[in-house]
Amino acid sequence: MSAEAKGRRSRHHAAREAAQKILNDEIYQRNLLMRAQTGDLSPQMEVRLWEHVYGKPVDEVIISKEDDLSDLTEEQLFELATELRDYLKGEQQQDDPTIN
Repeated sequence: MSAEAKGRRSRHHAAREAAQKILNDEIYQRNLLMRAQTGDLSPQMEVRLWEHVYGKPVDEVIISKEDDLSDLTEEQLFELATELRDYLKGEQQQDDPTIN
């Protein structure tokens, strides 16, 4: 490993330790909880908390050859398209909370 790579790794490790100290601090945790309870969390922080607890939504939908849609009724296809549209709209809103 080159000296440059070792330096990057060392800085990364130091930054990670500093971040852990902040996140493990009781005062920080109390303030974070207070901001959440008063509705003062940034939208980005709220999204991250949801993702941490419930997982990040799937970034892509893959339709394979096994997903034969030809047997679906027009109503079922419309329902599927609506669900996909709503899913994509939700993904877009997560990326940009200002989108309605």
